[in-house]
Amino acid sequence: MSSKAIAWVKDHVGAFLLTAVLLLGWLYAITTSWQSEQKIAAQSEQLGQIRGDLTEIKKSFISLLLDKDPNKSEIAKGLVSDFRTLQGIDRFKAGQFEAAYAMWVPSAQQGSKDSAFAIAAANAALKHQASDPSLSEEQRVKAQAALTGAPLIEFHEGSFRVRPSN
Repeated sequence: MSSKAIAWVKDHVGAFLLTAVLLLGWLYAITTSWQSEQKIAAQSEQLGQIRGDLTEIKKSFISLLLDKDPNKSEIAKGLVSDFRTLQGIDRFKAGQFEAAYAMWVPSAQQGSKDSAFAIAAANAALKHQASDPSLSEEQRVKAQAALTGAPLIEFHEGSFRVRPSN
């Protein structure tokens, strides 16, 4: 290289470095602002769901306070806002385990936390029934069979995923 070229590089290295730093900073800002927008949108959706849940809880408490003889089952049903979840609970209580899961799974896959929790609670109840010596052998076998075909719920960082049984 000639001495003029070396002198030119020395004179302009600072400008090149400054440009590179500014370009990298600009790229970082664009990337993080996009990610922040996504996080804010997800949090906004969660806040909307929480507000809706709180509204239902308030309604149930108001009903409880106004009623001299409150029907606790109806109040609890008021707290569970998903109709498919309630239908599944009725079927589960009637021993129609597969029908209950058939109600809960599509609802949970569409984002219903109530249905996802119902699946997890039903799995726990069936595990208990399958090993409960106070129940008849027939009841324990029926519970174990239902549990074998039951879907699984995986909770991870505030969200859940429905998985088919193993």
